[in-house]
Amino acid sequence: MKLGLVTHYMPPHHGGIERIALDHAVAAAAAGFEVRWVASRAPSSGSRRETMAWGEARRVPCINAFETSLGVPYPLWSAAGRREIRDLVEWSDVVHVHDVLYPGTSLALDAARRARRPTLLTQHIGLVPYRSFVLNAIQRMAYRTIGRRNGRRATAWAYYNEGARDWLRAVCNASPPSVFLPNGVDTELFRPVADAAEKRSLRERFGLPVDRMVVLFVGRLVFKKGADVVVGAAHSAHHIVLVGERGNVEIGGHPGVELRPFVERKELSELMRACDVFALPSRGEGFPLTAQEAMASGLAVILSNDPTYPAQVDVGAALFIEPAAASLADSLARLDRTPGERIELGRRARENAHRMWSLSACRQRLVAVYGQLGQTGSLRT
Repeated sequence: MKLGLVTHYMPPHHGGIERIALDHAVAAAAAGFEVRWVASRAPSSGSRRETMAWGEARRVPCINAFETSLGVPYPLWSAAGRREIRDLVEWSDVVHVHDVLYPGTSLALDAARRARRPTLLTQHIGLVPYRSFVLNAIQRMAYRTIGRRNGRRATAWAYYNEGARDWLRAVCNASPPSVFLPNGVDTELFRPVADAAEKRSLRERFGLPVDRMVVLFVGRLVFKKGADVVVGAAHSAHHIVLVGERGNVEIGGHPGVELRPFVERKELSELMRACDVFALPSRGEGFPLTAQEAMASGLAVILSNDPTYPAQVDVGAALFIEPAAASLADSLARLDRTPGERIELGRRARENAHRMWSLSACRQRLVAVYGQLGQTGSLRT
């Protein structure tokens, strides 16, 4: 059976959807699927076509100015995108697209409809709040037009956040077959630190202070991710590590704040074990994969008070705050004063992650959905 994947970006571009789709490709390939993945060629230095361990990557030339100038991840594809998508759909038995708004999604759903190929749509988020009134207005209009049209054209929907699913139902005024497919986490790679000696060794390796609480943030330095909240909560009593690419949030002049580039997953898992707290007060996201990995690593996790998060997070397994610098600063000061509470939060977070996001179980469920769609052309729920 042949699986076609379509996303706005793919590695080496960094982001949660890219990492999730990569896991989908790996899982499908391990189950015997042939896999082909089409996405943007961003950065432009990436290969147009590349054979990977999981299958074939095809990257479409694009203009990525919206992301680089406004922090809005919306690449505009060249005419080559239409050809790549047409070839992908004709080759595939089932097509999996991510997010209703992207050009690749529109092209893939239209081509699949003509070719009578079943499609699975994963909607990761709802409305993303931007500082710009104009951007927010454009986004709402896009969802009411492009988003509604694309959502209705998919054979089935996949979701890992009930809020995103319910929001999409309201936008599309439709309710196709839907399946809960949480993102799996490698709980052997992302594990708690073994003891104080391992933590000290890791901190020395990463050049982190050994006498202060270390707080980790992973993501682009943009408003959506809450990078402004993390930077605004900086205090000399603790050390903040920002892992990501520069965006529209400045970090200069704040005490105890450092920026590091994105790292591969193995190094990220080690960096998480070197830290004490993970903070991601993002706005308008689904449940972030990095938060799942931080919980699996036994960190005390601080997230925005999103009403959809408790469906996946046990009581006492994370702290939820308003995405404001003062709220985060208060929570960090509290966890610094009460290391016992911090450790207990991490223990409960690890238990939650192990129970909810077992990698093998999540992959088996995903592959079963692909198989059912590919064999029957529909999804039974």
